[in-house]
Amino acid sequence: MVEFVMEYKEMRPQKTKIRKKKKDKKAAAIVLGFLLCFAISIIANIYCVAKIRYLETQVGEVSLNVDKNSETTNAILNTLNDMKTEQKESNKKQQDKLDKMQYLREVSISNLKSSGLNGDTDLAANKIITTDDMNKIIDNYASHVSGGTKFQGHGDIFVKASRESGLNPIYIFAHAAIESGFGNSILANDRHNYFGINAVDADPNQAHSMGSTMEDGIINGAKWIKSNYYDKGYTTLNRMKSGGYATDPNWIAKITSVANNSISYL
Repeated sequence: MVEFVMEYKEMRPQKTKIRKKKKDKKAAAIVLGFLLCFAISIIANIYCVAKIRYLETQVGEVSLNVDKNSETTNAILNTLNDMKTEQKESNKKQQDKLDKMQYLREVSISNLKSSGLNGDTDLAANKIITTDDMNKIIDNYASHVSGGTKFQGHGDIFVKASRESGLNPIYIFAHAAIESGFGNSILANDRHNYFGINAVDADPNQAHSMGSTMEDGIINGAKWIKSNYYDKGYTTLNRMKSGGYATDPNWIAKITSVANNSISYL
């Protein structure tokens, strides 16, 4: 019995030590847990701060890009508005030009219908005639001239010849029609000479070659007449004939007949 009591007394300090160790371990675990939580909290805060700064940077860049895109968009819109304004102004000028040309055309046709084209008519007067007008004239002749005319569908050539020479396109057509048999003569086909230029009665073979196409021949012929006759004072058919252009006594009547019939088709 005594021995048991002694053993029991010896065992008590050991149990106390074990309990103390357990308490120390528990306290250490609590402290370690607290430190761990604190560390995690600090890391989380650092991450959040970094994330916030990153997001702020991204927002700043996005805002900058938005501003740049806004400026670019405004610049594009301003450019488009400027282009729209310029186009409106251009359209207005073009319309004004068309209106003016239409007015001058009406005046030209009115004058031609009232006075016709005769031996004393200025060959550069009343020359605002359109391609459609010339094609209408030529189409009417195509259905009445034996063998038709190679001028059909080429009213634009006479208008272009008028622009480049300054002469009336109806006169140019009438003169070319008479001298070349409405574009069907040998000189017209071989040398594109539609005005009998230098085709003297004694030797028509001396006639000049006026180009390699119908367009060349008509335009070059009209310009030749302008520089060699009209610009030298031979501004009417009567003056051209007196200046030696033609010897046929009916030359003026033939040209004016075609010209006045042409005017009647307008």
